[in-house]
Amino acid sequence: MSTIRMLLVAIVLACLIVPSVSFADSDEASMFAQAKNHYKENSYYFASTWLERILKKFPTTPQREEVLVMLAKCYAATSRDEKAVRTLKTLLKDFPKATEKLEPGLLKLVQDPTQQAPQLAEPEAAAPAVAAPAAVAPTVAASVAVADKAEKVAAEPAAAEKAAAEKAAAEKAAAEKAAAEKAAAEKAAAEKAAAEKAAAEKAAAEKAAAEKAAAEKAAAEKAAAEKAAAEKAAAEKAAAEKAAAEKAAAEKAAAEKAAADKAIADKVAADRVAAQRVAAEDAAAGKEAADLVPAPKAATVRPATIEEAVAERTAAIKAAVEKAAVEKAAAAKIAAEKAATEAAADKAAARKAAAEKAAADKAAAMKAASEKAAADKAAAKKAAEDKAAAKKAAAAKAAADKAAARKAAAEKAAADKAAAKKAAEEKAAAKKAAAEKAAADKAAAKKAAAEKAAADKAAARKAAEEKAVAKAAAKAAAKTTSNETVAAPAAASVAPAVAAQSQAQAPASAASADGYTLDFGSFVLKSDMVAIKKKIKAAGMKPVVEPGPKKKEQMSRIHVGEYTDQKAAESMMQKLRKAKAEQFMLQDKTGKFNVYAGSYFDKLGAVDEQLRLAGFGITTELRPISVQVPTFNLTAGSFQSEDAAARKGAELEKLGAKPTVVQRHK
Repeated sequence: MSTIRMLLVAIVLACLIVPSVSFADSDEASMFAQAKNHYKENSYYFASTWLERILKKFPTTPQREEVLVMLAKCYAATSRDEKAVRTLKTLLKDFPKATEKLEPGLLKLVQDPTQQAPQLAEPEAAAPAVAAPAAVAPTVAASVAVADKAEKVAAEPAAAEKAAAEKAAAEKAAAEKAAAEKAAAEKAAAEKAAAEKAAAEKAAAEKAAAEKAAAEKAAAEKAAAEKAAAEKAAAEKAAAEKAAAEKAAAEKAAAEKAAADKAIADKVAADRVAAQRVAAEDAAAGKEAADLVPAPKAATVRPATIEEAVAERTAAIKAAVEKAAVEKAAAAKIAAEKAATEAAADKAAARKAAAEKAAADKAAAMKAASEKAAADKAAAKKAAEDKAAAKKAAAAKAAADKAAARKAAAEKAAADKAAAKKAAEEKAAAKKAAAEKAAADKAAAKKAAAEKAAADKAAARKAAEEKAVAKAAAKAAAKTTSNETVAAPAAASVAPAVAAQSQAQAPASAASADGYTLDFGSFVLKSDMVAIKKKIKAAGMKPVVEPGPKKKEQMSRIHVGEYTDQKAAESMMQKLRKAKAEQFMLQDKTGKFNVYAGSYFDKLGAVDEQLRLAGFGITTELRPISVQVPTFNLTAGSFQSEDAAARKGAELEKLGAKPTVVQRHK
């Protein structure tokens, strides 16, 4: 029984400990297929994990070159530049011709691992200015700049409205994703609980069946042993009784024979003495009679001698003894047959009793087995009912949670929609007011520009007339006087022009400043910039990546356990290494050692890793954390004016990229 129980326990433990087939890594082809699938889905962390396992388990794989190329790309896409450089160096050392399969960016990374200083693209050539009168052109340019700025202010509400709509859509998508993650986690937990319960029920059923079979076998063996023991005891008893009877008969026969022989010997001796006495008496009597009476005619026949008489007597006694022996042997035979008959009867009775006892034991065992089977069946039925009820409750809970999540998402979407609508109305009103103000400002600017141009034109005409009068007067006046007279108005006419020109150039130089560029935002992963870089290059510009500020990001960290002993923590880390999982250990302020199995930006990825570790018998929990991660700023282009940058930004927006015009600082 103990052996059977140990075997059942070993089977159950093997079922719980052995990982599922989906996580088996014994086959190189299946491992490479897993890595390719993750790589195609842009899950570079998971892909790199599978590729590292392949290189560790199959270092001389025929696909080593392809594995190294994919692993280097995964490292580069997840900003693990040091690992990417090491992998690329190994690749180029083992496969020098692999440079044809690498992108220029990766080659540049391995040639010069340090990050190059970002260089801006060449500035666009400014359009040649249209010649204008010295006094009028600066004023008109300033007016046009004011009008353009007013148009830009009017366009800002539309951009803000668009950003709000995008934010609402992003929040809605995040809520749906969170609900999906919660439903997936609950579903996984329910499936895991159901699987564990089914395994426990299966183990219990198998244990009950094994115990039942063992009980039946033990009962049968016990009945057979008792039957054999009873038959053996009956046979031994019959043999002992027979031997005792035969021994008693032999002893009795020997005693009787000895007694008969003694009696015969005593009788023969007595007869002999008597015969001798009789013979002597007869001899004496015959002698006397012979002397007195003549011999009779006929006499009794007597033995001639004493020996003959003794022999006759002995023969008669012997015949009697033999007759008694024959009769005694017959009686002994009858007694032996009677004893054998009685022994056979006893043996049959013992067999009958043993058979009846075995039948009774078998019936009792069958009854106990049937009662146990009925109890097991009832327990299994109850367990099935409990399982169905639990499954139904879990389904109802999942449905309720899903409905609640949908309701919350719908309410949030409605609230966001109402808020967006209100914001859109407010922005539309602001946009309208800004447009009206911009139109009024533009009209006022145009009017002021026209009035100023007319005044400047009249002043120029007046100055020309004064200059002509002064010139005519100079001819009639003396040279010295005429020179002084002419110099004064000339200086007067030149001074306003120079002042106007300096006033016009001042805002122009201030407007140029350090120029403008297009900002595409900050990114945590370089892989997220690949698509935007392609669109920038398609627009004929050079993308520039610069280190950005650190950004706080939410991550999910897989917590394995908390240990007061460092050796216990290191033992768990060794178990995680055997499971091919990431592992690290942190010591908290109380001195306890916390073991973790990796950190993930994607919560679904963390849940997948939890389920995989559960297949190895490792129980974990998710802990949310906030971490500071480095970012990268992506910009492109260098423009002298904000309008030129905006036009290029509109062109890129048509290609699917949405940049922001920002002022570039040297």
